Amino acid sequence: MTVKFSGQIRAQVIQPDVLTRFSFTAGEAITSGQFVAKGETDGRVYKAKADDSTRMPAIGCAVSNGGAGETVYITPSGVISSISGGGSFSRDQSIFVSKTAGQATNTPPEDSGDLVQYVGRSINATDVMLNISELVIKVNP
Repeated sequence: MTVKFSGQIRAQVIQPDVLTRFSFTAGEAITSGQFVAKGETDGRVYKAKADDSTRMPAIGCAVSNGGAGETVYITPSGVISSISGGGSFSRDQSIFVSKTAGQATNTPPEDSGDLVQYVGRSINATDVMLNISELVIKVNP
């Protein structure tokens, strides 16, 4: 069988927004777009914070809201819109966990004792392609 087309053919591939997500119990109020770390003793998630070793490493980004004791959903990968950060990002910037709880920054923390963790790359001012690194580097004096 032969199929002949005449004129212009337009095709569009539509990919659903599918994220791998995991449920956790929040140890504090968590908002969608915040980076979280798993608590050392209770297994709950808390806002990741680059200057607090008990709040690192980040394991993913929240994709739902929840108060302390409630279920929140976390994703370790994918494109996240409207991440929590101190301002907007430019296209193609490296993104790190911030010293502000739950937030991201395009400037790696640099004070003595800070923990530096790469979490992804900016696509535009608010969207990030998550690529959570397991490597966390401690800044020494």
